[in-house]
Amino acid sequence: MPNRTSELLNARKTLTRIGNALMIVSAPMKAISLFALIAGIARAQGTPERTLGAPTVVGAEPFRDIAAVRELSDGRLLVVERGPMNPMIRSMMAGFARAAGRGGRGSTADSIANQPDGPPARMIIFDAKLTIIQPIGQVGAGLREIQQPQGLVSAIADTTLLLDIGRSDLLVIDPGGKFVGSKTVPPGIGAMLAANGVAVDRSGRLLFQPREQVSRNTPAGMEVGSPDSAAIMALDFKTGATVPVAHVRVAGNTALMEADSARPGTMTMHMKTVPFPVIDDWVLMPDGTLAIIRGADLHIDWFAPDGKKRSTLPIAYAREAVTDSDKVKFRNQMHLSDSLPMLPRNMSMAPVEPDSFPKFKPPFSVRGAKAASDGTIWLPSRIISPAAPEGYAVIGPNGQVREIVHLANGQRLLGFGKGVIYVQVGEGGQDNRVARVSLH
Repeated sequence: MPNRTSELLNARKTLTRIGNALMIVSAPMKAISLFALIAGIARAQGTPERTLGAPTVVGAEPFRDIAAVRELSDGRLLVVERGPMNPMIRSMMAGFARAAGRGGRGSTADSIANQPDGPPARMIIFDAKLTIIQPIGQVGAGLREIQQPQGLVSAIADTTLLLDIGRSDLLVIDPGGKFVGSKTVPPGIGAMLAANGVAVDRSGRLLFQPREQVSRNTPAGMEVGSPDSAAIMALDFKTGATVPVAHVRVAGNTALMEADSARPGTMTMHMKTVPFPVIDDWVLMPDGTLAIIRGADLHIDWFAPDGKKRSTLPIAYAREAVTDSDKVKFRNQMHLSDSLPMLPRNMSMAPVEPDSFPKFKPPFSVRGAKAASDGTIWLPSRIISPAAPEGYAVIGPNGQVREIVHLANGQRLLGFGKGVIYVQVGEGGQDNRVARVSLH
């Protein structure tokens, strides 16, 4: 019995790693063009549409992989750059890409596997003109050293929190751009923060969306899964207590792990994934309002700092039917699990056919809303045609589309400032630049 218990625990840990990796890989594969759906309706309704102009300023410093930016109150700009991918993670991700049919010379798998080591992670401050830079900190495992920075979060008193995948705490940066301490988070939360997107409310609490996992023993093994509802939690740094502030829909899943009686010491994992699940998205607005975009009909629930809730009418969008081709693609993705690179030798996987498919796809399948400095919400999406410019539906406090905004070709949205946005420009490689583009 002790050996079997150990096998089940190891299997559960493996499932968690697989689930996290699948979220990373499958998100771009399953992304639905929310912008394309909204844009078609918006054009029919006469919603203004425009393409932003050329950058007013392009930063002097080149980057390889920009993770996040944040404009400080005096106009200076914090920028964090990721370090090279860990060799083990690189190998795992390349294996996923090959299993997804993205292998071969010049493919996604090839580019991941052959990613150059490049320079280490770093964090800098640009002056307001994006010309002079000041390095902050250094790579290491010290109290105030960075490892793999992932994001920057606006906090109270014009301070900034640094999300770092390699750390179990959050580094605090003062308005002058210096590390002044760290915020402790409960065990297990640190890894979730970098992946889900977080915010700090006006009380200084950290808002985040944890992934809940439940399990129960079965006669033949163990059932592990995650529900289709999750709480947005508020963490009080002073007390370490967390309380739910709202609930959102997420993509649930279930896996049944059973011992294989025909092969002692081995297990089979029966994984069941819900096809085209409806999920919600959320952002924290500059005034402290929590806005939840409901995937069921694209209405928005607004929770004010005092807890009062208001809801705005659904945003019109074109419903896209689930076709037979979509069902085939979904089943093919399910069977990719048979060749997962990190699967232990004593474990095999067997996808479970879904009970049914929905008639329509949800308006979006991955989170991606951004809160702009002017109090609007930008809903991003991939354009169906690769040659088309990137687009965003800009949503006002009334919950309706104000305008459709396009970026120039080759630009990627990084963040917002006062009356401006920050984008990444460049041909890729080692020479990406941060640029400032006016919104007016």
